[in-house]
Amino acid sequence: MAYSSYNFGVEIETVVRPYARRPDFTSQQWYKQLAQRLENRNVPAAPDLQSRYCTHPEYYSSKWFITRDGSLTRAHEDFVAMEIVSPVLNTSKGVTKTLSEFWEAMSVGFEVQKENSCGGHVHVTPANSAKRFTLTELQKCAFAAIVAENLVHAILPACRKTNKYCAVNSKSNGGGWARTAARGVTSSTIRTAQAQILDANSLASLYGYMQGNRYVLWNFANITPQRAGASCSGTLEFRGGSQFLDAKTTLKWIAFVTAFIHLALDENLLNAADFTFVPATDPGFNAHMSAWWKKIRKSAAKLKVMRYLPENWKQMRV
Repeated sequence: MAYSSYNFGVEIETVVRPYARRPDFTSQQWYKQLAQRLENRNVPAAPDLQSRYCTHPEYYSSKWFITRDGSLTRAHEDFVAMEIVSPVLNTSKGVTKTLSEFWEAMSVGFEVQKENSCGGHVHVTPANSAKRFTLTELQKCAFAAIVAENLVHAILPACRKTNKYCAVNSKSNGGGWARTAARGVTSSTIRTAQAQILDANSLASLYGYMQGNRYVLWNFANITPQRAGASCSGTLEFRGGSQFLDAKTTLKWIAFVTAFIHLALDENLLNAADFTFVPATDPGFNAHMSAWWKKIRKSAAKLKVMRYLPENWKQMRV
């Protein structure tokens, strides 16, 4: 079933330049300063004060969590690299206010730098009592991600299309879908994937089919407790968002990801007799993109988040 709202969390990879010049400050002290600026606005926040990198608590429950990111480096001694993990939020509950408060607190003390290595991740769960998707729902999302893989790839900014930390699932070495699509993504290989996903009878087998590691566009790593080291937050994660620079860029990717998942559950292509796949090289691809984007926006309208999405899909690349 499709839901009327979704819980979500965001991970914001960023490189910032503090306005204050404090060469004696460690990264952890800057994390603490940002957390304090949020707390001053009555926004719960916690800094990671450990000196060594460790796995952070993804999908943090009640506070903004400021930590380091193993994939980012300080490009200059005046810059600070960090990752900020949001609390659990909901598409129907004051999203604009919450994101605006965060970015206002950030802007008081830091200037965000445009950095191609940074991206934005969105984690989603249904707003049901279990806060978990069922296996059937995840199968529907997985197949929708496969059918629309080239469409989603088309809306990514150039720096995310080539980023090794968010490879398309068909290129994830070790994954079942990558083996099926080894000679290319076609209507035939997608049809094969449809049968294989229907045969995936556990969360672990679905995860193994969709990817060989967690560095993929649609990440199913958090859905199963059997994986050592996984957070098992139950979230379906999208890792392809452009760098979040402000509330507007953050909100458009939240809107896209939740609308995509809502459409996947609503359409249920997994159990459909047919689906439409148009290669990116086809002359009709742009028309197909436009039609698909209208469906995404219509799905976003059902969640009351369409105002965050641009009318032209090409604006997602900005």
